[in-house]
Amino acid sequence: GSGLAQEVAYRPMSWVPLAKHNLNLFDLVDLLGGVWPFLALAYLSRLLIGNRQTAVVAVTGGFAVLATSLGIEWAQQYSPGRTPDSTDVLMATLAWSGAWLLMARASSPATGPT
Repeated sequence: GSGLAQEVAYRPMSWVPLAKHNLNLFDLVDLLGGVWPFLALAYLSRLLIGNRQTAVVAVTGGFAVLATSLGIEWAQQYSPGRTPDSTDVLMATLAWSGAWLLMARASSPATGPT
């Protein structure tokens, strides 16, 4: 053979969150390194849209983040040296959703006794 068609080992996706992590300092830094772009993206999205259609953008963006991160992890099943993990999908989706929930709470008028 010419060596052009090389067989790539299949690595199944880990569906158990945090199963591949030892939760040491390096894993924590790795998780936070994957979270901040989605926090920033949610914040910038909110800045761009202001108070218009926030629920639509939050939900649509959440599904887009979920689908994109799941697609990236799924594609890694055939990438040499990569192991796909649902933790990255979960953390990205939680970061996006959490940022929107915090921003909604911060922008809502305070309720309580006056």
